[in-house]
Amino acid sequence: MFPHPGWKLRMRRRGSTRAALSTYHDRMPTVAHTKLGWLLVGLWWTVLGAEPDAETAWKFVVTGDSRGSRQQEVLGPVFREIVVAVAAERPALVFFTGDLAIGPGARVKFDAWTNALARVYTAGIPVYPVRGNHDLGDDAGWRAVFGSVIPSNGPPGQQGFTFALTHRNALFIGLDTYSPLPLKWLEAIVATNRLPHVFAFGHQPAFQTDHMDALDMDVPARDAFWKALKKAGGRAYFCGHDHFYHHTRLDDGDGNPDNDLHQIILGTAGAPLRDRWRYAGENSLWTPVCVRHESQYGYMVVEIHGPKATFTWKHRAAPASYVPAESFFYVIPGNEAE
Repeated sequence: MFPHPGWKLRMRRRGSTRAALSTYHDRMPTVAHTKLGWLLVGLWWTVLGAEPDAETAWKFVVTGDSRGSRQQEVLGPVFREIVVAVAAERPALVFFTGDLAIGPGARVKFDAWTNALARVYTAGIPVYPVRGNHDLGDDAGWRAVFGSVIPSNGPPGQQGFTFALTHRNALFIGLDTYSPLPLKWLEAIVATNRLPHVFAFGHQPAFQTDHMDALDMDVPARDAFWKALKKAGGRAYFCGHDHFYHHTRLDDGDGNPDNDLHQIILGTAGAPLRDRWRYAGENSLWTPVCVRHESQYGYMVVEIHGPKATFTWKHRAAPASYVPAESFFYVIPGNEAE
């Protein structure tokens, strides 16, 4: 399934179917202000301290597109439910794939969004967002609200929007997909990475599924990004923009599905749902294979336990009820017994 030969994919259907300190880890905007600080060397991040026990399980959560259907709907009922559910998961980190509120972006909306996440922040859980198209329009406001959270280690001109951070045995790359893909920066980040788990996230899908404005608007850059992520040992690319859950395996044509990268669309945190999809974009060397599609709200939990990563999509089964609907995992080669 995933980038390195020998990695295994096991699917379980339910219902319908160190590692390192980050350059900045625990400061919360608006509602919690406990600062550990971060160290920046050049444009890159620095790994601090001794390596923790890689065998201790930990998890993170990903979701996106909480914006409502009207200007005032910064805080819709589904998003409020998801905040409660995510806080109850007790993840180490939360990643948000953009579109916090109906655009254009403005500091007052970003503040309202962070206030809505008070239950998560006060639990000591850091939240790392990237911008969606509805968040554009107030760069200063974005940096004012999230500048103490997002590491300032992005490429020139993208500091505060594109970033890299590490947590324990994983590297995370947050991309501002409304800036040029920073390929040289990405290559420099992954060239020094020694962590086994690698994940990237942004707002726009790399491969078109619904909206036409995906990363394939610049095919050479998208292809270079996808190849670099795979070469780095990337497991998955998380994104939003399309308002549904969609899990795609990008078949690279070598006959081995275990080394394919996956795209996971999570535009599922409250924006009006859509159900129309097709792989109508420029797919270049890859053949998209749908693993699961669902027009429903929810979030993804990824649990890391040493060389094993388990992905669980939790969908909204009823108001305020989020239950597992799809689960799959990989084990890094040499650890198949896991």
